[in-house]
Amino acid sequence: MKKVLCLISVVLLTACTQQVQEEYVEPVHPVNAQVLELEEHVEYVKYAGILQPEKMVQKTFSNIGEVTNIYVKEGQKIKVGQLLAKQNTDNLESTKSELAIQLESDKANEEAARQQMIADEATYKDSLVNGTSVEQQVADAQFQASTASYEAAQQQTQLTPTPLDNVDTQIQGSYLYSNIDGYVLMMNAEVGET
Repeated sequence: MKKVLCLISVVLLTACTQQVQEEYVEPVHPVNAQVLELEEHVEYVKYAGILQPEKMVQKTFSNIGEVTNIYVKEGQKIKVGQLLAKQNTDNLESTKSELAIQLESDKANEEAARQQMIADEATYKDSLVNGTSVEQQVADAQFQASTASYEAAQQQTQLTPTPLDNVDTQIQGSYLYSNIDGYVLMMNAEVGET
């Protein structure tokens, strides 16, 4: 009986030493998928302190006049080149129109004087060939007078653009534009004020 027991224990021992190779299978778990979107969350934090601007610019009109339009408010964000305010330009526009008409008239007068000078020069040259000495003197005097008239008309035409340019500059000065990006901190004018 001892032999049978030994044999059984050997069989049992050999059976226990054999390894069973089982393949490991990872368990599958059902999953619900969702599409996520990026959201922005704003968080406000309070700090105590003084906010100092990097640069402050004061804008004023270059002309004295009535403010007719203000296009911004205090605290508003502004950009370079943005129109801030405008003054009344009615009188300046009227003056500009009058000067433009004057310039056109001066140009017409200059052209008429030039044509008269050319005609008087031709008369003078003809008198040198075919005229008497008195006719030559009269033609010469008339040519000299028309030359002087033409030169005066030229000078007048050259003078008119200067006041016209000045009025254009004043009209441009009646529009107030921002020269920086920033915020309007304070305004010291209202519509209707001078």
